[in-house]
Amino acid sequence: MPDIYYDVDVALAAVPINKLPIVDVDGVTVDTGMVFNEAGLSLEWNFVTSAGAYTHDAVTPTDTAGAYDFVNQGEGMYTIEIPASGGGTINNDTEGYGWFTGNCTANLPWSSPIFGFRAAALNDALCDGGDVLDTNVTQWLGTAAATPTVAGVPEVDTTHISGTPQTANDVGGDVNTILLDTQELQTDWVNGGRLDLILDIIAADTTTDIPALIAAHEAKTDIIDANVDLILEDTGTTLDAALAVVDANVDLVLEDTGTTLPGTLTTIETKIDTIDANVDTAVAGIITFAVTATGPNTITSCTTNLSIFSVDQMIGRLLTFTSGVCAGEQTDILDFAVTNGVLTYTALTLAPGSGDTGKIT
Repeated sequence: MPDIYYDVDVALAAVPINKLPIVDVDGVTVDTGMVFNEAGLSLEWNFVTSAGAYTHDAVTPTDTAGAYDFVNQGEGMYTIEIPASGGGTINNDTEGYGWFTGNCTANLPWSSPIFGFRAAALNDALCDGGDVLDTNVTQWLGTAAATPTVAGVPEVDTTHISGTPQTANDVGGDVNTILLDTQELQTDWVNGGRLDLILDIIAADTTTDIPALIAAHEAKTDIIDANVDLILEDTGTTLDAALAVVDANVDLVLEDTGTTLPGTLTTIETKIDTIDANVDTAVAGIITFAVTATGPNTITSCTTNLSIFSVDQMIGRLLTFTSGVCAGEQTDILDFAVTNGVLTYTALTLAPGSGDTGKIT
C-alpha cells in the first residue's frame, strides 16, 4: 500500500527522498545540512508499474535551476522536484508505484516513502473530498467506441429493438409507415368523421387532463339535461322555438373543425356554456318588463318571451325586483296569461316603473 498518492502527468515540486530523518554514519546524529551535491551522494529512483514492470534510474539532484531541484525541508528531511516530462532520467508520466533509495559518504543509507501515481479523477474522488468519479468511456465490452460527431455525445448503432434484430431498411420502413399513418389521419380529418376521431383520441388518452375535461362536460350535460326537462314539461305553442335555439347551438358544437384537440375541446366547452346560459335564461325567467298605468300589481309587457311557460308553471313562483323603486322587494305570482304574457301578482307598496327589471324563481 503506497504511503502517498500523487496525480500522474503533473509536475511535482517537493517529493520526499527520505521517510525518516537522514543520520550520520554514527547512526545517531541527524544530518541537517545535506546539499544537492553532497560528497558521494547516490540517489536512485525505483519504479514498478501495475503490470509488474520494474525500472531503476539514477537521479542527479540540481540546485534551483534544473529538472530535479533539491530542497532541505529541515530536521533532516529533504525533497526533490520531479517534472511531468522533459527530465533527463525520470518523469511523472506513468501510472504505478515508486520510491527513492540513497546514500552518501557521511551518512547511512536511507529510503523514501512509497508513492502511488494515478489519474487525478481517482485522487479527487478517493482522497481530495470529491463525490463523483469522472471516467472516459473508450470501449464498449472491449471494443473501441465510435468517435462522436458531437463532443461528449456517444454514437451507437442500433442493431436490436426489444430483442429483435434491426437493419437500416427496417428503420426506413417504420418511418414510411409513420408517414402513411399521418397522411391517413389528415385525410380522415379533412374528409369527415372529425367528432368520431376526437372521441377515439379521448378514449385512448391515459392522461389526467382528458378525463378531467370529460367530467366537466358531463356535469354541464347534467345541467343542460335538467333544464331541457323543464322545457319539455311545457306544452305551449312556442316549445319548438325554444328547442330550436338549443338545437342550433348543438349544431355549432358538432360542426366545429378545430385542428388541435385542446382547441376543439375549448370550443366545445365554450359552446356548451352558451347553451347552458341560453337554457338557464329561458327556464329561470330573468326578464325585463314595462309597466302601464294599471296599478302596482300587474306587468303588462315583457321583453323576454314568457309564453313558453304554462299557467301552472308560473302561478306560485316568486317575483323579485332587481332595479327601480321596488328593487329588493319580492312578491308571489297570482295569475299568468299565456296568450300575451301578462303577469298578475300580490300588490307591492309602490308601482314599478317602465323598464324596471326583476327575476322569477
